[in-house]
Amino acid sequence: MKTLDEIPEKADYIFNLTTAPLRLELMMTGLRLGIFDRISEPATAGQVAAALGTHEGNTAHLLDHLATIGLVDKRDGRYRNTPEAERFLVSTSGAYMGPMLQLMAGMWPGFLPHLEALVTNGPRQAEQESHDGGEAYWDFQIEAAASWARAGYAQLVAKLMASLPEFPSFRKMLDLGAGPAVTTVAIVAAHPSMTGVAFDLPPVAEHAERYIAEYGMADRISTLGGDFTRDDIGSGYDLVWASSTLNHSIDRLDAIFAKIHACLEPGGVFASLADGMTHERTQPDVMLGHAPLTFTAGDSRFDQGFIAEAMLRAGFRSVRSTTVHSFAGDMDLDIARK
Repeated sequence: MKTLDEIPEKADYIFNLTTAPLRLELMMTGLRLGIFDRISEPATAGQVAAALGTHEGNTAHLLDHLATIGLVDKRDGRYRNTPEAERFLVSTSGAYMGPMLQLMAGMWPGFLPHLEALVTNGPRQAEQESHDGGEAYWDFQIEAAASWARAGYAQLVAKLMASLPEFPSFRKMLDLGAGPAVTTVAIVAAHPSMTGVAFDLPPVAEHAERYIAEYGMADRISTLGGDFTRDDIGSGYDLVWASSTLNHSIDRLDAIFAKIHACLEPGGVFASLADGMTHERTQPDVMLGHAPLTFTAGDSRFDQGFIAEAMLRAGFRSVRSTTVHSFAGDMDLDIARK
């Protein structure tokens, strides 16, 4: 006779995966409508709907669901942001993550419907997406990267670099693949006199100048536009910083690291923060964000230790590696000394 199993463990985890897309869309709907901007102070659903011009009943449903997933507190019929939502989802916050969340969430509608076909048939033979999308493309990409950095990543990196024993003696640094240069700003600001160079593709470097000026660092940070896989990156650096910028150059890493070694002063430091895959390339889960590329363009994720080994091949005298926990998940920090 068939009998029921004992209460299975982790059944809730499996079931909750079915609501993951809904949880994301609830948050993104709240962002797009400006819900979080309206509930820094307690407000009723009617007040929020009147301010936004939305349907009162369904606005209440949205607010209730946002409370269910932990982004809103509801008390006595009034809604207010949780501390996390107030910090990261309110557009006037210095740590606002909206642009980065929009970028990440925008990956899935064009990818997920094709996932089964990609697994069955392999990568689509589609024309590669152009990265020369004009001003609007770069505006969106750079603002997304800036929101990522401002939400705590830049502050974390600055703390890590400032903890280096050599940091007080540094005079000049290079941020390789600097994006909007918000992280460059944080590192340089942690030092009393060090100057910095923010290196990225020319359209990105132009945008970075705006952020550098915004933080009042134009006298200490300059920009340099180019492709670090083939162009000159300058010289005379005491610190070279590279963060999640090396994946698409995985087959040219030895040449790039030799160039970095040459541009550093004796005793200089090269620090890289990047993915380091473990558990037979199934962890950490931060790498889920690479899924659209791994299915369509190939797997460019680094195994743990890959970057450190390439640093040693490039002639660095020592490498120290550690795992760093960021808000996006665990990443590997490799520090090489010339």
